[in-house]
Amino acid sequence: MNLEGVQLLARLAEVLNVQQDLDRALEMICKEIAEAFEVPIVGVYLFDPKSERFTLKAACGLEDNLHKTYASLPYHLLEEGDRYGRFVRVIPNSDGLVRGLLRTSVVVDLIREGKPIGALLLASEEELSPSEEEVHILECTAHQISLAISYFLLLEQLRGSSVKAREEERRYIARELHDQLGQALTGLKLMVESKAKESPENRALKEIQELIGQIISQLRGLLFELQPSAVVRKGLLRALQCYFERYTDQTGVRVIFNSSGLRRKLPSEVKIVVFRIIQEALTNVARHAKVDEVKVEVKADRDRITLVVEDRGVGFDPEPALKSGTTYGLTSMLDRATALGGWLRIDSAPGKGTRIAAEIPLKPHVRSSTDKTISVNTDGH
Repeated sequence: MNLEGVQLLARLAEVLNVQQDLDRALEMICKEIAEAFEVPIVGVYLFDPKSERFTLKAACGLEDNLHKTYASLPYHLLEEGDRYGRFVRVIPNSDGLVRGLLRTSVVVDLIREGKPIGALLLASEEELSPSEEEVHILECTAHQISLAISYFLLLEQLRGSSVKAREEERRYIARELHDQLGQALTGLKLMVESKAKESPENRALKEIQELIGQIISQLRGLLFELQPSAVVRKGLLRALQCYFERYTDQTGVRVIFNSSGLRRKLPSEVKIVVFRIIQEALTNVARHAKVDEVKVEVKADRDRITLVVEDRGVGFDPEPALKSGTTYGLTSMLDRATALGGWLRIDSAPGKGTRIAAEIPLKPHVRSSTDKTISVNTDGH
């Protein structure tokens, strides 16, 4: 894989790591792919098994006169065209994909557990004939998109579900990432290292090695976040300390940590919820707060555990963010706290930093879906 291909995969990984809204993430991915492959139109489709059609989810370059034509595509699209590799097909315009509009379409299957979940479409007025290397890049890109779509859809399904169910789904996703993407990256790394030994003066190969290393490092961090087995194995205190060290190494944001009562035996589901809330809060700090330090306080007594995550960053207005329904990070923290009968409070305002506080009872009781306790303060601290 050439340097441009690895750079594209790295940019896509960054988009998926930062974006919390699927539609926006897919739009950005379409633009990246259009620029990398120099094609005017790129679209991502989701497959509807009931209608047996592909519905356009996000696109780049579709003018009004083409949008209606490309809004929905039939299932037999998967059977058309000349196959390049396992999942890539080139469909000439004469074969009937979109007659009379564009000359060639390249379709890449989006597969999950052996079943189609969507398709990636590249279309052009020019004749498209992807090279073997471009086919490999397209298949890796499609795999990233498939995992992202599956992950976002699972997150939607998990809202309101039990802590145990959420963790099982996260473990499943972690295994998929490790077994498929992890192995593919390892194989790619070994192949590039072999080529680099043959051409030690090739600077491009060295850059590719560094990029692959960065992607593998990001993947390891994601696996740790998805499956923090240390929380149960080592206990909450040690797991948080390990996480803060890794967080600071990766983000440059120093964590000032104060705790009490965490050496006592705590219920596993409570430990996991507290860890997840802190994890999500710190992720938001790294992405949005623009600070170099954050304060975290966790205290446990006989009946409850309380936590506070506070920064002096740019702040935001939490009320419209929660009402929009697109801020999964905030809603997931709320869902986790209330799932065990706790509460969550967000104090923030533009220019005044952010303070997130939560309380979880050590004898959890599940609230009904309509009994969610959240307090929002938009006047700052």
